[in-house]
Amino acid sequence: MTDWLMNDDLRRAELDIQRGMSHYMQVEQGLSGEKVQKHSPRPEIRFLHAAISSSRTPIDIYIDDRRVVHALPYLSHSSYFAIPSGNHRLEIFRSGDRQRLLLRKHFEVDWKKRYTAGLTDRQRESHRIQMLLYQDEQTAEPSVSKVRFIHLSPQAPTLDLKAQGGEILFKQVSYKGATKYIELHPGRIHLKLCSSDNKLNISRITPITLISGEVSTWVVVNPTRVLNMIQLKG
Repeated sequence: MTDWLMNDDLRRAELDIQRGMSHYMQVEQGLSGEKVQKHSPRPEIRFLHAAISSSRTPIDIYIDDRRVVHALPYLSHSSYFAIPSGNHRLEIFRSGDRQRLLLRKHFEVDWKKRYTAGLTDRQRESHRIQMLLYQDEQTAEPSVSKVRFIHLSPQAPTLDLKAQGGEILFKQVSYKGATKYIELHPGRIHLKLCSSDNKLNISRITPITLISGEVSTWVVVNPTRVLNMIQLKG
């Protein structure tokens, strides 16, 4: 069991729900030449910077030798932007320094799909980052709120996310795992994180208001030894 899980103070720590402040808007024109304002038939992608090893400096993101995101801070995410369907080359550098390559990777996107690219640390090579691509849903029924859960905390155990009263919303989510979307009734909800193996309560989460017709992704990260959760809209 990791040290942070043994810390009583940490078990009682609240998760910091970072809503609008985590949405970093400094996205350059994408490969298609425009930012995405509404749903596009072309693939759309956004980047979430959750790599602890690169937390001290912002990063620049290049796709096919073109800079598409400039100076993205740690625990922030870009807005969506459109790119052509097919294969692409991703390169990530320390902001303003193309001599400091952090990641080079090829990836593929499909027509009419929307993606979140999570940048996080490799579990056994914490000094190296990786990109994990998750396909996003775009719409929810007007009467419900649709959510999913992504685990991007390499030092944390497999997690359960529970609602007040003990109902398990998401079960046994391991590092890099993403759940399917579920539909919840709109309104205020109280949540807590538990380790899946021994049901130890790790943290309670600041109450969240679910909005009808809204799609959200809850992402757990750990910038220090305390877990945080970022809420991404869409």
